[in-house]
Amino acid sequence: MEKLKGFVIYYILVALQLIKYLNGQHVYSVPDVMMFGSNDLIYFHVIQPRKVSYVFKARLAQDFGNLFNIVYNKINLIPVEPPLGCMELQNKELVSGSIALVERGDCSFLSKAKNAEDAGAVGVLIADYDFNNDRVSINMVKDGTDRNVNIPAGFMLAKDSKHIKDALKEEGMPGAVISIPVNVTTSPELFMKQPPWSYW
Repeated sequence: MEKLKGFVIYYILVALQLIKYLNGQHVYSVPDVMMFGSNDLIYFHVIQPRKVSYVFKARLAQDFGNLFNIVYNKINLIPVEPPLGCMELQNKELVSGSIALVERGDCSFLSKAKNAEDAGAVGVLIADYDFNNDRVSINMVKDGTDRNVNIPAGFMLAKDSKHIKDALKEEGMPGAVISIPVNVTTSPELFMKQPPWSYW
């Protein structure tokens, strides 16, 4: 049902873009078209590598971390070492000042976010390990400890992370360049950049 809703909105926006082109003016009000059923989702646009220049979604942690209150038009997304991020990160010099990309597993979401924060990350995206999961429906919650995390944390799909990492390896890049968060409700061109393997 959600996919059907997404396709309907997609074609509405395409039609609105066509009207805009034909009339030569801004004729639509996209914020009036509510395309998402949850306000705890954020979206980010991969600028480089161009092979994966799509807009991806992530779900914010439920009870730890901050919101993505700062808009980063260009910031590095760095896969951490070790990938699970359950210990002190070995590539701190790259992670510092960047968004950390961490894999799910072996320790709590909070531990991963805390290790990323301790390495100087300004945010963290934690990728699922289930490649059959097409929904970012996992609730990232605290682990019962009294630790706090002050950076924003989001949960993303395994297949999205894999495609990004594969493109980085192919290009020989240490990290991607992204914009986060992006407002897809006011940018139809970004809405149309959904990855072909995981439509919103």
